[in-house]
Amino acid sequence: MKKLLISVLFLIFTATSASGQDHPGWYRAELISKAKELLNQEVLEVKPLERLSERMPLLDPTEKAECLLDPEERWESFAAGDFSWISMIGDMNRIHTLWLAFPVVNVNDPTKANTFYSKFFSYLFPDWQGASSWAMESSRESWSASEKAYKDPMISFDEMIVRQTVDGSALATISGPPDIIYYRVTSRSQCEMVSDYLLAKPRRARPDPLKRD
Repeated sequence: MKKLLISVLFLIFTATSASGQDHPGWYRAELISKAKELLNQEVLEVKPLERLSERMPLLDPTEKAECLLDPEERWESFAAGDFSWISMIGDMNRIHTLWLAFPVVNVNDPTKANTFYSKFFSYLFPDWQGASSWAMESSRESWSASEKAYKDPMISFDEMIVRQTVDGSALATISGPPDIIYYRVTSRSQCEMVSDYLLAKPRRARPDPLKRD
């Protein structure tokens, strides 16, 4: 009986540990190949981003760029038609963070754009039932909250961000009506922060990082 109990506890522990592990990220070459397939392109121009800028995918003022970008890692980007600009962070083998910009007003074919996002997220998370609908559903939810926030200062910044955790990865969608939606996907979920600034009601001005107390 004692041996049986120990065996059961061991199985529970190992199952819990496995489910709590961070996502391993995505193979860079495979990810680029999938993007080319979805875009029906033989060539995809991937450009290195040489320095940090305001485009760095930080959602909270307490998040650190250094957490998402190690000194030996690369920050690259490529255009996905007219409906996305995708940035990737990782090394030459694996990507751990993606930042997708969706300029909704400049899209010529919304159906094509929706299909791309649906299939791209399904590639990222093949075992997640909600992957194919994540991009559109989360963007609608974020867009609605952001529009209401224009008139209601009691809607916090965090309420405008739609979040989901899948296989150890942190997903976040944030919109900026009337023209853009951002999707962040990172296997470094420990880099995601939610500070008092995001939760504040009424909303506060974003703190100036150059100012000291």
